[in-house]
Amino acid sequence: MTLIIPVIIILLLMIIIQLMTDIICWICRKLEKMNRSKQNHTPKKQASN
Repeated sequence: MTLIIPVIIILLLMIIIQLMTDIICWICRKLEKMNRSKQNHTPKKQASN
């Protein structure tokens, strides 16, 4: 029984890390799309950058 607990914890940690990376990737994509749309709508900002 004692061996099962750490294995479950490790599996849970792996699942949580995978979910976190997926969420971060999704947020990054959303931000990239927002930045692109903003740059397309406002050429003045693009020129200043």
